[in-house]
Amino acid sequence: MNPASFRTITGLGRRASPVVPFRHARVATGAFVVQVLLFTVFATAAAQPSICGDALTHAASSTDGTPARVATAVARAAFGALEPAFPQRRSPRAWDDANATWLDRRRLLPSGWNESELDPGAWAALLAALQRPYGVEPLGTSGATDVDTLTQEAAAALQAGAEAVRPLALIGTKPNDRDEVTFTAVLWNWTPFPRLLLFPPGDAPATISEDGRPSDALALLGTCAWRPRAWMIASEDAVADYYFGNVDAGIRIVATDRSVQRRDVPRGDERSVLRFDWDDLGGAEVAAVEFTGPGVSEIVSLLTQVRTNLGLFDVQRYLAFP
Repeated sequence: MNPASFRTITGLGRRASPVVPFRHARVATGAFVVQVLLFTVFATAAAQPSICGDALTHAASSTDGTPARVATAVARAAFGALEPAFPQRRSPRAWDDANATWLDRRRLLPSGWNESELDPGAWAALLAALQRPYGVEPLGTSGATDVDTLTQEAAAALQAGAEAVRPLALIGTKPNDRDEVTFTAVLWNWTPFPRLLLFPPGDAPATISEDGRPSDALALLGTCAWRPRAWMIASEDAVADYYFGNVDAGIRIVATDRSVQRRDVPRGDERSVLRFDWDDLGGAEVAAVEFTGPGVSEIVSLLTQVRTNLGLFDVQRYLAFP
């Protein structure tokens, strides 16, 4: 090999000196670009809430950006994720802010709420509604009112509440096929308003896995904030007998994700409601129902006819009230 060529290739000779800095510049530039991209990725991840990030950031961006409006928007998104199909608890006051109306209708908006200016104490009280009813000591707030802070503080409060709730999946199966699911629900007792949450069965019928777990059905339940891990599987007949077996027993829809209108279900339509194929549930993604008749004692006695991943004392914990 020509010594000059060797020196150029290896960078050991004078002739190679003009080339080496150029290569170093290319390497340095490439490294800088990588660092910028990594910083952008990490900054975006840091700005995204750790729970229900898409819902919270979308809620914040859908407002005019004023602190009070951002606060009610992210609080509504957080509470809707924690408490799907929460019933109306009072007639709301007159608000220009639709999110304030939504929260007030559910008795979540603090007294003295100001639509024009966000008071730090009122904001803290609003977030406390995501925590205190579930036995959680509310987290502190910073007092800052920028969009990112409000979104992150709402996410932190939602996370605290979601870790405290106790969803218990109730999976109904066909009377003649104990492995084919007919309805999917969640017993939701650890809440200010105990109720049964019903979810649509999905496009394809769910089935019980060979290992006895209702994995397909569990995937249909919950929100971005929580998913049930505890479950009970029972024949639809057994569930219907305990809920509707008495002459005076009935079912009432107290809310859906689209409406807070209460509706008594006519006798004979109860199973259609459980299966989520009742006409008035069209378009809803979750419905909340309450029963007129049986109570916790009947649910406990149903344990003799269910398959579950819980022990008796664990079930009592899920059926408890705050």
